[in-house]
Amino acid sequence: MPVYASIRARVPDHWPDPDLAGQPIDCDLMPWCEETLRTHLARSGAVGVAGIDHWILMAQTMARLHDNKGLIHRDIDEGNILLGPGGCLWLADLGIVSVVRGERTLIRGKDFNYPPEVRRAQDVDIEVHPSYDAWQLGRVLYMLLTGDPARSPSVNTGSEIETNTREQWNRWKDIRNPEHRDVAWRVVDPDPQSRLSLVEAI
Repeated sequence: MPVYASIRARVPDHWPDPDLAGQPIDCDLMPWCEETLRTHLARSGAVGVAGIDHWILMAQTMARLHDNKGLIHRDIDEGNILLGPGGCLWLADLGIVSVVRGERTLIRGKDFNYPPEVRRAQDVDIEVHPSYDAWQLGRVLYMLLTGDPARSPSVNTGSEIETNTREQWNRWKDIRNPEHRDVAWRVVDPDPQSRLSLVEAI
């Protein structure tokens, strides 16, 4: 992704994740972005194939964070992706980033944005894996190509999380390129064991 400037900051000592608390962190500054992907989809519909190169850059960035830093974003959705100058996509909101360490952690976020393996009550305690981010980015890829919000027809309004799976999204035929459709379909596989990794998707 483009980097316009970078500053060195320090994670607050009271940060919820003890592995990050008090640690130095490099923060990239980005240009002013007028809208989120959510507002763009509502106003203009699909970004189309023009967004694929930017999606690949975003996926490459996340794959490097997974492999080199052991970090998982956990909250990648259309409200946390900003559209910058020239159609650049910027991933924002690192508020619940986790360090991959094979332990269990609380899952927080929007119900429609949970991968299918998370099906029970909100704030369920499960192990987070990089495939979690892969599914969320796969959902974003589907939205970029179709303009569809990629949500289950029945959005959760109670204490139970409704399953949100690829079979419930109804505009797959809008993805004309079979290779694009295949990658988007496989990266949101409901089985995390057979789901495409970001490296495989790229």
